[in-house]
Amino acid sequence: MRGPKYVEQDIIKKVCYAEQFQQHKFKLLNTKSDPHISKKHILLDNDKYQQIRANKFYTKLQVDLQKEQRLFKENAKILNRIVDIGNQKTFSSMPKKSVTRQSSANSIKSLNLSYRKQEAKKIVGENEKLMQRLQRTPSSFRNKDTILKDYKKTLELKNRISKYSQQNQQKMGKIVERLTKTTTNPKYSKMNQSRTTAPTYKNSALSKLRIEPDTQQQKLQFPRIK
Repeated sequence: MRGPKYVEQDIIKKVCYAEQFQQHKFKLLNTKSDPHISKKHILLDNDKYQQIRANKFYTKLQVDLQKEQRLFKENAKILNRIVDIGNQKTFSSMPKKSVTRQSSANSIKSLNLSYRKQEAKKIVGENEKLMQRLQRTPSSFRNKDTILKDYKKTLELKNRISKYSQQNQQKMGKIVERLTKTTTNPKYSKMNQSRTTAPTYKNSALSKLRIEPDTQQQKLQFPRIK
């Protein structure tokens, strides 16, 4: 076993280190929190919690008060409406007085009634003038006849095209029917086969003509007419 490289030789220092270590150990074992400090923290926490609760309570009270105020206003409006309706009914049930000059003079009139009448008359006069101008001015639609002619031409062409298309459809239907009939007919198939095969001229006059051209030419000569 190898020992430590450095060994403290001073005995006094060793004793001091040992005492310091024991004191430190004793302090660690006997450490406690200060009761006064812990109580302060608890009190502060309690105050905050109480403030939060109080704020919640006050907010609830404010909300309830606002609701009550709204309900009170709505109820007041409804009551005022009911009172107005009752007053109107009583006023309508009362006997109406005959209209006289004094009552008409005392009746309320708008201050701008004459001015509004003048403005309405001006507007009516301007509208009448505009209507007369429009009636006097000639219409700008001068090419009416040409447009009508073009319209008639287009209608005629449309009718012709429709008739021509119907006739073509009928013709095509007839052609298709003929083709279907000819393809199914056996005689037509035999005729097609005979047309496709090359003609043979055995034992015929044409074969003799090819073989003996001189004799045939002599026989076929006709006398010239003078």
